[in-house]
Amino acid sequence: MLFPSMKVAEVLDIATDDFVFGYYGIPKSESSHKSSQANALNVFLSGGVAGLVSRTLTAPADRIKMMMQSGGKDAQLGRVIKEVYAEGGITAFWRGNGANVIKIIPESAAKFYCYEYLKKQIIADPS
Repeated sequence: MLFPSMKVAEVLDIATDDFVFGYYGIPKSESSHKSSQANALNVFLSGGVAGLVSRTLTAPADRIKMMMQSGGKDAQLGRVIKEVYAEGGITAFWRGNGANVIKIIPESAAKFYCYEYLKKQIIADPS
């Protein structure tokens, strides 16, 4: 056991509680579900937010990559970073991120929802 001083009943109580990661909860029992519509909306919104955050955090690397690909043979990492910074300061690294975010939010939301839906269908299948 992780904690030898804990009794078995205490460990079982912990194991039957819900696990919550931020706004996205993973309930252990069906009785703790509010409603299927609220849960679906929660999953959908969680996917959208996850897509927004991940795309925004990786935008500078994506911008540098695109500049290097279009720069030809002379495109070196240090030069490209200096060029992008000279264009508009630190915010230039996120240029074009709005279009990426508009594309990725519904895509990530749909992926999250489909994953959760199929997971429920597979778990519910008695065979």
